[in-house]
Amino acid sequence: MKIIGIICEYNPLHNGHIKQLNFTKKLVKKDGFVLCVMSGNFTQRAEPSVLEKSVRAKHAILSGADAVLELPALYATDSAANFAYGAVSILNAIKADGICCGSESGQPDKLKQFSKDIRNNPLFDKAVQQQMKEGINYPAAVSNAAKELFNCDLLDKPNNLLAVEYLNAMDKFNPNMEFFTLKREEDYRQTDIAKSVSASAVRKCLYENKLAHAKPALPNFVYDDLVKADKNILDKYRCFLPMFLSSLSTEYLNTIEGVTEGIENRILSCLSPNFDKFILKLKTKRYTRLKLNRIFFNSFLGITKGYADIKQSLPPIKILALKKDSGVLTEVAKRTDILTRKKTPQQIICDDITTRADRFYGILSNNIKDKNLANKILKV
Repeated sequence: MKIIGIICEYNPLHNGHIKQLNFTKKLVKKDGFVLCVMSGNFTQRAEPSVLEKSVRAKHAILSGADAVLELPALYATDSAANFAYGAVSILNAIKADGICCGSESGQPDKLKQFSKDIRNNPLFDKAVQQQMKEGINYPAAVSNAAKELFNCDLLDKPNNLLAVEYLNAMDKFNPNMEFFTLKREEDYRQTDIAKSVSASAVRKCLYENKLAHAKPALPNFVYDDLVKADKNILDKYRCFLPMFLSSLSTEYLNTIEGVTEGIENRILSCLSPNFDKFILKLKTKRYTRLKLNRIFFNSFLGITKGYADIKQSLPPIKILALKKDSGVLTEVAKRTDILTRKKTPQQIICDDITTRADRFYGILSNNIKDKNLANKILKV
């Protein structure tokens, strides 16, 4: 009996995700379980998700998952390496047998070998760090280092890079975990729904009031929930940020995770009520829009450089949704007592960050939930 994990955001879930879920269900066979570790209300782009996390968890269950666990905000909004570290540590803690992810390569052995090659080459990390010192962002630095040392363009593709980060984390926690990958035909950066099924393309349709264009790419239950979604949530968030940042001091900003080299001064000198103008003035080769998004998110939640140690501990394990009559929790309980252990001080701090992020999301989306209801496991 196998438990195989899928690390996901489902922002929103589309037909490509269902393809992966079906692929994973075949791997676990009839007596096994598919368990998702999913970002909460803020995603890796450090921006609000289009749908509240319980709704997205429901979509995962309706699409074939047996359970959905939450990847806490501290990890979910971070770099690919920390995103992978947090999610894999959760899957390792519940004693999952393996992980299945999408990748442009679709070749698990090739990805595993490349992950091993870069881990065994001490020059790789040095090459990445040198690239970053020259102002190259992390994904590009990793890709350039791979080309420089291995003459390999495998890491040019974002999902290949994430797959390798999963493998690196698996090596730290449990090298015996199985690794499966499904070739991803869609480009997640593609925003034209006619050319590619991607969450980015669906979000673009939503924000531009053209959701009907995305309907063929979506299950009906996802489409129906998106019709009811707040189409202005991202704009509201972006309007909030310059106003909030204007209230901060350079001293405070200097303590925030991700702030280096005087960017705190640039943030305050480039402030504008127009978010797009603000970003255009602020971003540089080193400080990409994505890196700035994370700094902004860290700023309003008070995530300082001192939180680095917390990120190296096991995240709190929270169940967002369960398939009715699924035996997945019974199977996990046979393997480990992790679900009933008392939380560590680090996990309590991590939980507090997620709670505050959820409270903010509730205001942003006009969807404030009763606390007791929010803490209940959704059974679908």
